[in-house]
Amino acid sequence: MVDSTNKRLALKRRLVFAALMSMVTMSIVGLPILLMHHVPVAWLLGQWLGSIFIAWPIAFLSILIIAPWLLRVTAWLVKDHTDAYVLANAAKIFAQISGR
Repeated sequence: MVDSTNKRLALKRRLVFAALMSMVTMSIVGLPILLMHHVPVAWLLGQWLGSIFIAWPIAFLSILIIAPWLLRVTAWLVKDHTDAYVLANAAKIFAQISGR
């Protein structure tokens, strides 16, 4: 029971994160693109909402599918090298500690 509750909560968090991240991304990217293309101010809101309506599902699915993979790649690229450093330099560290 607890395991299924945790899985359900993890899925909810993943869906909410993807929804929020895609909305923020579409908002940040969409507006400057419209401004760059000199969209008249009277049409700006409608065009912006239209572009978000089209691009948001693509961003949402991309974040939902690609983000877990990117997190694994990031963890692989940015490893904690503390243990490897200690093992590689164990003799030097021991000599410093023992005063030799």
